[in-house]
Amino acid sequence: MKSKAPPRIVSAIVVVLHPVTGKILSVWNRAVGGWCLPGGKLGPGEESVGAAIRELKEETNLDAPHLSYLCSGPSSVTDNCTVHVYHCGVAHGVPAVVEAETRVAWKTWAELLNETKFLRFYNAHFPDGIEHLAPTAMPDLHRCNCRYCNIPADFVEH
Repeated sequence: MKSKAPPRIVSAIVVVLHPVTGKILSVWNRAVGGWCLPGGKLGPGEESVGAAIRELKEETNLDAPHLSYLCSGPSSVTDNCTVHVYHCGVAHGVPAVVEAETRVAWKTWAELLNETKFLRFYNAHFPDGIEHLAPTAMPDLHRCNCRYCNIPADFVEH
């Protein structure tokens, strides 16, 4: 008798760039011991964009009124896992640590790549980096006067 293949895992992650510095909002993933983009697994019956919005709120305290789909691909860390990537052009709130034993920080693309376990995934899907997603490169995306726009570029919450 053949054993059933394990159910496919689906995750969603979000790219949030600081509107002034272009740094990437990053969270410490204690499960793999490295920095990554905010995100996580889909819940039962949940769509990937909904999971991305929920995970962003759960991990960073930011609300995302709208996300744009960027790409999908296999995880470089977890077998049998597809990852959907979204871009958040405008976020509301102030990034803060919400989950225990987690950290939130603004990282440059180079810093994130140097401190992540998801290097193969990021390099495969963003070979030219993500600076082209910065609000300064896409000014029409960022028309918000929320507190998010005024947080310091060196924000790190421990």
